[in-house]
Amino acid sequence: MSSRANLKIWVVISLFLLTIAGNAFSEPITSYPYAEGFESGFGEWINITGDDTDWTQRSGSTTSSATGPTSAYEGIYYLYIESSSPHYPNKIAILEGPAFDVTSLTNAELSFWYHMYGSTMGTLSVEISDDDGANWATEWALSGNQSNVWYEAVVDISSYTGIILVRFVGQTGSSYTSDMAIDEVEIIGTTTPPVIISGYVETSNNEAIESVTLTADNGGGSDVTDIDGYYEVTVPYAWSGTVTPSKGGWSFNPSNQAYSNVTTDLTDEDYIAAEVPVLISGYVQDDSYNGIEGVLLLADNNDISDTTDSNGYYELAAPYNWSGTVTPIKSCMLLIRLKASIQVLSQI
Repeated sequence: MSSRANLKIWVVISLFLLTIAGNAFSEPITSYPYAEGFESGFGEWINITGDDTDWTQRSGSTTSSATGPTSAYEGIYYLYIESSSPHYPNKIAILEGPAFDVTSLTNAELSFWYHMYGSTMGTLSVEISDDDGANWATEWALSGNQSNVWYEAVVDISSYTGIILVRFVGQTGSSYTSDMAIDEVEIIGTTTPPVIISGYVETSNNEAIESVTLTADNGGGSDVTDIDGYYEVTVPYAWSGTVTPSKGGWSFNPSNQAYSNVTTDLTDEDYIAAEVPVLISGYVQDDSYNGIEGVLLLADNNDISDTTDSNGYYELAAPYNWSGTVTPIKSCMLLIRLKASIQVLSQI
């Protein structure tokens, strides 16, 4: 098979996978109440390719008599399924919405207005997936002629947590008088306020450490300790994740803290901080590269010193971000490079 044919097959497969996935990878809606009246098009709702027909935006009456609405429930436009030939019998149209993160909602409800007028009306159903579209559960369904009136449907979705997908599945009836329509889709509920994780960062001697950054992953916030070492990190209701402290030149115990399903404020989530010195090290040698023992290396500005060992090696433990001068001293010897001006900017 030629490379061009392989490419064509790969493109077709890729498009098919994108089609069946629908909106599974869209950025989730997190702000509520949510409403879509289809006045400016489909919004974030899409027709799923691979079914039998499509949902269409329309104003006024549908094209057939004795079926469909004569106007929108709200505003000018609505979405509907045209059931004239060849769109019957039993033709399916699937309309899928964006991903909804309902983690912060309690008593969540999906509401919408529907119009199902026609003597051969089919079936309208609402399906929800909580596994990225792998499986769908029917949460509401209605069949048959409901007369020439808009009705509201309210679907309890409070059993769902996390991210969900919602889709409307319309199936036409046995003839052309099965134009069904929807309008004004909403998701509402009681929004649960975020929770706060707070505590102090101090040394083992209870000295407050200022300017430590505490960061929560997985959609959480961050904060920086104040002069008292206090912090407050805000995270979403029912959040799970890890909070990690950081500051140059310091280590922390614990190094981070993991949380699961946080639903109330947490206090006294403290950390013990310890300063981590940086090392300035090297050798003192003669012209033949033999180590010189007993040389005193003295760093100013912090009274840091070390004496070379039998190999001429020394180590000076300086504070993070230290600046100053290191001077080698040994009686009765002339030392080359008597002084080294050094600024320590990070740990070596």
